[in-house]
Amino acid sequence: MKEKNGNKGEMGDKKEALSFIPSSSQRVITGLALLALVLVVLFLPHPLPLTLLVWALGLVGLWEYMTLVETRGQVLNLAFQGEGELQVEQIPKEAPDSRVRPHPVRLATALLTFTLLILGCYLGNLVLVLGALFLPMACFSRDLFMFGRDPGEWLQRRSVLGLFVTGPLYVGLGLGLAVLYKVRGELWPLILVAACVWAGDTAAYYVGKALGKRPLHPLSPKKTWEGTVAGLVVGALAAMVVALLGRLYPWWLALLVGLVVNALGQLGDLLESFLKRVAGVKDSGTIFPGHGGVLDRIDSLLLALPAYALISAIISLF
Repeated sequence: MKEKNGNKGEMGDKKEALSFIPSSSQRVITGLALLALVLVVLFLPHPLPLTLLVWALGLVGLWEYMTLVETRGQVLNLAFQGEGELQVEQIPKEAPDSRVRPHPVRLATALLTFTLLILGCYLGNLVLVLGALFLPMACFSRDLFMFGRDPGEWLQRRSVLGLFVTGPLYVGLGLGLAVLYKVRGELWPLILVAACVWAGDTAAYYVGKALGKRPLHPLSPKKTWEGTVAGLVVGALAAMVVALLGRLYPWWLALLVGLVVNALGQLGDLLESFLKRVAGVKDSGTIFPGHGGVLDRIDSLLLALPAYALISAIISLF
């Protein structure tokens, strides 16, 4: 029995000693698997596979977003009940398994709105896309009538409901544009944005880890100015290479576009970090080993794609 227990303890020690290896390898393996999946559906001739992938990922991402918002609402309620004034330092750090479930009506409304947005982009129906945005506003109005007359309740709920209304737009705008570009057969813009964001993100991660000394922002303590600058430079270079290959822009304009797109992508990362920090969680989810949730993977693209669409539309005017 002693020998058996000793072997068991030895095995446990080995697992503990090697526990750091899977975290880094899982990140690489998951990242490569996701990249391969995206490339496959991106280069398939029909837009339906990419649309279905975007729709499925968006549903999970929106679930994660709504969970963060609802958890944030619970924390806000506690903070307001305490001293009547919200302070970031007062927000408790909660474990990921303590997240609250999204309200069923708000969750169903958000998921339906997102589905209609993606369908509208797939069909090229602008009326369906804009009309879908009516649903969160209608659900928001329902919540207004469900409230009591206590002003304190309004104070506690206003930010949560505001974030709920913007949720489908936050997740759906960037992903809907990805579908629209694919339907139109415009792959180079998608490749440019993805290369700009992912190459910059990789450079920022490794440069920041190796050389980073000056923290970028309290919302994300591990991010540094050194990593941010590296991400901007590498992201702009990646955008320039793709733009030249796809004959989208001259090199100097591609560099400028890449800088702006990567900057907005990093801002999108910080935006999601804010939601996670206020909700008191480390990751938006656990669906991707070594990476976290869907929002953790697409947060940069959610701002980078709309930013590129706006920039390219402005450039086309001249």
